[in-house]
Parts: sequence; C-alpha cells; structure tokens
Amino acid sequence: MIYNGNSPWLDRSQKLSSRFDQFLTPIAENIVKKAGKRRKEDAVQNVKTALSVILANVLRSHALHPTYGVRIDLSNDGYPEGPFNPRRLGIRSVRKVVNYLANSNPQLIHKKGGNRDKVRGFQYPTEIWISDFLKDAILTHMAQEKSTSINPSNSYSLPITRNTFGIDDYTSRYYMIFERMDLPSIRLRKGSSKSDGRFMDFEHNEETRSMETRLARYNSFMSSNAKTNLFLDDKSMVELQKSRDHNYEEFGRSDSEPPSADLAAPTRLYRVFNQGRFDHGGRFYGGWWQSIPGRYRRFITINGTPTVEVDFSGIQVAMLYAMIGQQLEGDAYAIEGFGPEFRRVVKTATLAMINAKGRIEPPHKSDLPPSVTWNDLREAIMAKHKPIAKFFGSGEGIRLQRLDSDIAADVMIRMIEKGIPVLPIHDSFIVAEGHDNELSEIMLSAYRQRMAGRTISLKRSPALLDDLLTGYPNLIPSKRHSLGMKLFLARKESPDYIGYRRREELLAESLGDRLLTIKATRPQRDAPKGQITGTGPMAAFLQFASKGIPQPLSRLWDWCLRT
Repeated sequence: MIYNGNSPWLDRSQKLSSRFDQFLTPIAENIVKKAGKRRKEDAVQNVKTALSVILANVLRSHALHPTYGVRIDLSNDGYPEGPFNPRRLGIRSVRKVVNYLANSNPQLIHKKGGNRDKVRGFQYPTEIWISDFLKDAILTHMAQEKSTSINPSNSYSLPITRNTFGIDDYTSRYYMIFERMDLPSIRLRKGSSKSDGRFMDFEHNEETRSMETRLARYNSFMSSNAKTNLFLDDKSMVELQKSRDHNYEEFGRSDSEPPSADLAAPTRLYRVFNQGRFDHGGRFYGGWWQSIPGRYRRFITINGTPTVEVDFSGIQVAMLYAMIGQQLEGDAYAIEGFGPEFRRVVKTATLAMINAKGRIEPPHKSDLPPSVTWNDLREAIMAKHKPIAKFFGSGEGIRLQRLDSDIAADVMIRMIEKGIPVLPIHDSFIVAEGHDNELSEIMLSAYRQRMAGRTISLKRSPALLDDLLTGYPNLIPSKRHSLGMKLFLARKESPDYIGYRRREELLAESLGDRLLTIKATRPQRDAPKGQITGTGPMAAFLQFASKGIPQPLSRLWDWCLRT
C-alpha cells in the first residue's frame, strides 16, 4: 500500500538525549496513570522511550521544515521486533503517548489523518505537529538544564521566546539534544519501493559483511572529515526548507526524506537491495544531498569549498553494451531527428524501456517533437540501440543497479583512502573543486575493472564556479580555480549570505562536539591522551576543535587559510 504525504515518517532510531530524563519521567508517569494502569517501572520506561522518540522527531521536523509534521504508524503490526525497531517501541506505548499529547489541555501536539480512502486504495496515516506550548516547555528545560557536556563552553542558553527553535539552534546543538542508534546499513526488501517494500531479515554472509564493513569505513570518515553545507542566500535557503515537490513512502520503505538539508546529523549511508535478492538493486541512500531537488546540488560546499559533480554518461546503456562485448559509442541519448532540447525525454524513455517490464507509461505529447508519437520515439530508440534491443522491456535495470552500485562503492572507498570526501548520487559523485580530476580517474578505473576493460564517457555538470565565472571564458584551469575562489569568497561576505556564514560557524561547533564525543567514547590508542595525529588543514582543524570552541568563528574560511 502506498502512503501519500510530505511529512517525514517517524525515525525510530532517534530520541532525546539523557539530558531530558527529568523532563520526560513525570510526563511518562502521568501518561501511565491516565491510561488507568498501575505504575510499574517497565510500563513507565516503555512509555518514556516512546515519548522521547516522538518528541525528538517533532522537534527535529519543526526545525528542519516548519511546515511539516511527522507521520506516525498507529497500525497493530506497525512496530515488529527487529533491527528497524532498535528502541523496541510497542504500539500500545506509542498510542498512549499520541493520545495523551493530542488530548491534553493545552494541546501538546496537533494531530490529523489516520483515515483510509477505500475507493482510491490509499491509507492516509496519522500526522502530528509540535504545539507552541510543548515547544516552549522543551526550550525552557534546555535553557535551565546545566551543561554536563564534554565541552562545558558549549552549554545551551537560548532566550525563551515563542518559535525560537530553528535551524541554527538545531545545527549547533544537535549532539546535545539528540541521540541516535545506527540502523542496518545493508537492507533487503521483499518487494520494491512501490509494492510490499518492508525490509526483510536475512543471514549475513561474507559478501554482505564486506559491504557492511566498507560502508562503515565511509560513514566514519565522512562523519569526522566532511562538513557539508549549501551556498545559498538566505531567501533561497528558506525556499528549500519549504519545498513540497516530493512524495515519500512509509518508514521501512522510504529511501529519502522531504527536501530539507539536515546538515548537522552525521552521514549514515545505507544500501537497499530489492525483491529479496542481493543481485537486485544495492544503491546508496541516506545522504541529505540526495533528497534535495537537483537544481540545488551545484551549491553544495564541502569543508568550505565549492564542489563539482561528475557523472557516468549513460551508464546503464553502456553496461548493456559491455555485457555483449561491445563498446557504446557517442551519446546514448542522442537520436537523429530529435534535437538536444528533447534529450531528456529520450533519456527518460530509454531508461524506462530498460527498467520496466510490460507496458510503459508514455511521455506527455507536449514533451515530444511536433508530429512525433510515442511509438515513433520507441522505434527510434530500438533502432539506435539494436545490439541491445533484447534487454528492452526485460526489467534488466534492477540487476544493472547492482553493478553500478558496486562501482560506486569502489569509487567511494578509493576516494576516502586518498583522504578526499565524496558524496554519491547513484551514478554521479560530488567532490570539492580541485579534486575532480582525481575523481574522474578513479571513476574510469573502477568502471573498467568491473566491466572487463570497457570504458565510458564522463560528464561534468555545471558547477558554482562556472556560474561565478560567467563572462570570463577560456580561462586555463589554474586561473579558473584561483579567480573562481576569489569570486566565491567575495560573494560569501555579502549581506545575502549571512545565513551561510552562520551555518559554517555552527557546523564547526557541531563537528567539535562530535569529535569530542567520539574521542571520549573511543580513545585513540596510537597517540597520547588528548592528541590528534595527522597533518594538513583537516588535522589542524581537529586539533582546534578538540580544545573546545570558546566563541563562534566569524571567518572560518580565513582561519583555515591561515592554518
């Protein structure tokens, strides 16, 4: 069953930190009492856990996208035991908490939905939003609670005013407010994302353990070495946070969240395999950069540097040619009689013919050239790719995803082995300016190794520096980079980018808290206590962060350059 809506589903891995125990305990006790149950320690603890998870979710959703709430499953079988319910939530406790919060006076949450449209076959789940009264109560507790963090200089001291908790507060205090548990990084669906898509239990083997280990390496590296941000002016950032151009599926089926940039949470990518088979699917999900609309990706920065996106050109078509021992020549989606303005519809139709079985939904007539029918387009695609025509309509695409995701995994690991953060988006990768040549070489090498020596074309998407350098044609690479960075730094200092500069400061503070927490729980054995090893700008930054950040940095980029 497909669920419609825009709000994110309840994240069962996230709850409020232990700092909120004194806040949560009396509420949990009252919920148990109101339910007419005897006060038993285990009953109170179960309700307290559900309360903590629900409040963490509505607070996070409010900060990231204020127009959204949280979708929550209240069905009888919605909380089975297993790795995707790490806090062992039970439906009884969840219902008690939701009913109590929604029916309190004053209301602590706003609630709607939970109905089913029998005619359309849709289930509209319950959605909840935090009330101003509850938000103010949580903020009051945070302001009054004395900091016991590893970094005492980073205590929480917000002025308590209505609607004060926003994205800046969320970003800077993430590790003080929330606690997360890692969900499995290798996930197997019984079906696909659109039909019977719940994750299955499976027994690990050598292959899945290897995939899990590689992902853990990547996630650990990115969590400690990559500060990702969006170089958007303040108006554009607000527009992104309010964007409503995606539909998302139920927890356990969802591959992404609404298009908001959760910059503070650590990167935790995972792989999703489909139809109960590890040779179907396997692509990576979980990065915030994957959920935002594509037009925003060129504005991603990594550690304060603009980025470049490089992708494999026509990778699924190229892999099919390689599978029959041939080399794809030219653009996979360029067809005679279809101008470049129709390349997108040709690409969409070609991939649909490879991935779908049976009938394919035709493109809108307005998307086609004049006097061209869907049948004309389909025949033109078949004629262009006659050597691989047997794969059209076969559903082969889901097996090709296993191949392209394995290539992506190779690229990710080789890049972090060089100490270079990289952000995957299925068949493309985002890397900081200046590292795109290394990325391209590794992408081509990884492809050749997996595809029996065949090669493939790469495409570099328009980048932020390209926008900034409009009017400066024919620059040599070194001049392009130096001039582009000067223009970038100049724009960063303009009044429209106050929000970006503030996010850089807050992310530096958050990274400092993260590293101090990791250091306290997993001390380094190869270095004296309190010492971080390594050289270069990132190691210097970690040394700086480990001492505690006494005050916000007004010019993080300048500091990095001095280092």
